[in-house]
Amino acid sequence: MAKHFEIPASELQPLLEVAYHLAQQREQNALSIKELAQTVKEYGITTEDLFEAQRHLQVQKEKKKRYKKQFFFIVAFFTCLIISLLYIYYPRKFAGNIHTTLTTEITEENTPLDQTTIFQLIRHPNIYAVINFDAIVYPHQVRWEIRDPHQRLVAMDHQNLIRSQKLQTLVVSCPLSFANMLGDYSLQIYVDDQLIETQNFRVEYGNLTTILQDENISIEKLTYLKSATEKVYFQIDETLFAHSGTLEWRWVNENGIVQKHTMQQVIAGIPWQFSESFDIGNKPEGKYQVQLCFRNAKIAERNFEVFD
Repeated sequence: MAKHFEIPASELQPLLEVAYHLAQQREQNALSIKELAQTVKEYGITTEDLFEAQRHLQVQKEKKKRYKKQFFFIVAFFTCLIISLLYIYYPRKFAGNIHTTLTTEITEENTPLDQTTIFQLIRHPNIYAVINFDAIVYPHQVRWEIRDPHQRLVAMDHQNLIRSQKLQTLVVSCPLSFANMLGDYSLQIYVDDQLIETQNFRVEYGNLTTILQDENISIEKLTYLKSATEKVYFQIDETLFAHSGTLEWRWVNENGIVQKHTMQQVIAGIPWQFSESFDIGNKPEGKYQVQLCFRNAKIAERNFEVFD
């Protein structure tokens, strides 16, 4: 059963006016199409061709709308892409905490076992640095470089930092060898190509505990020996070498002429104690020196004098 609605008299007149206007507009459109068909017919164009042209025009309008939507979509996509790339790669000032420890050895948990700024070729096979970051506000890329005394690049690596309040650890490891130049080195830490910290350290051959003896009796505090003494011993009180190589004893006189030369092979990581002797019973009076060399580098020396 149809429902009936009562329209107030005050609203009836405006509704009738709107209905009349719409009817008139529809009738005018219909007349326009008929008039257009009649006009083009005079030029030999059929009604079917007219409607085909109208359909083609409508298709073109739809294509334009579709292309416009695609254009706005592409613009929106590349705008979002550019904003994302700028967010990721645009250099931002580093905001966070950094703490660096230079060490000769680390644990499996990347904890430094000591803290030093001097590394010895004899004792230390590697340079380690433990770099801790926390309270990182933005993502960053961290790069570290080790440079020698002439500022030449020795080693480098990089790692990404994420935005986090938690501790993030970067471990630097660089092997030491006798090919390394002695002197002052630097560890340079960059965040997004901006230098934020420099740690300086030194590479040395290292000091050995040496004992100069007369017939196996320590006379380390004495510098003069009697010619009646049969032998002088030079002992290395060292338990561990970090590198394998040849250890050499060179006994030279005050003119620099080698009087005796002996060699001993050293294996890294194996405890050793070395001792060599020098016959002085028939040697002339004068000053002598015993030199200890490892891989052709002098790492220790002791002076003594022979007299009657």
